[in-house]
Amino acid sequence: GDGQIRFAGGLAKGEGLILFGTREGEVITLSLDDGSERWRAWVSSEIIAPPVVVGDTVVIHANDGRIFGLNAADGKRLWIYESTVPTLSLRGNSMPLINEGQVIVGLANGSVVALSLRDGKVLWEAVVAVPEGRSELERIVDIDGTPVIKDGIAYVAAYHGRVAAISVATGRVLWTRDMSSYHGVVVDKDQVYVADDQDKLWALERHSGAVLWRQEAVE
Repeated sequence: GDGQIRFAGGLAKGEGLILFGTREGEVITLSLDDGSERWRAWVSSEIIAPPVVVGDTVVIHANDGRIFGLNAADGKRLWIYESTVPTLSLRGNSMPLINEGQVIVGLANGSVVALSLRDGKVLWEAVVAVPEGRSELERIVDIDGTPVIKDGIAYVAAYHGRVAAISVATGRVLWTRDMSSYHGVVVDKDQVYVADDQDKLWALERHSGAVLWRQEAVE
């Protein structure tokens, strides 16, 4: 109404561009060289998660659960993936992760999906958390943290759900550990680190999910 651009937190750069996502669902793209505007494009809703630019494709995870592939040159839509968002969900979205032609995204319905970067086709979908409980609050199973990939395995954590290790090639769930977290995970050579919703920090064995240690939050 007032003509003011309201950024929503979706800010990224890549391929000579800087991209802003707005509350109204507009993607504004500027040249990194001189700040001149390159193009604008509309998606379906607010853009909280940063866009990702790879080669000639921009990938955007909108707040209504849709994922868009846009042409990096002019913003024209290449493809769209639709997922349903529960009535109640956490304020946040998983940032898309690009891995060897795959777009891997955690969704508000507790699943992880892998799409083809080229045409948006679903390559696999893995269920990490299933809504349980009577109230909508209890049934929140968002995956808001960006998946982490190491040695062909994607590691993710879901709220009111589980930490899971998923084969990037097939989408097969290799192991899970019951745990609630609205953060992402950190992975090193041997361990997966998770901060749960009770402010405890866990270290899990990367290949099995076994608990190695747990640390209460430092006061």
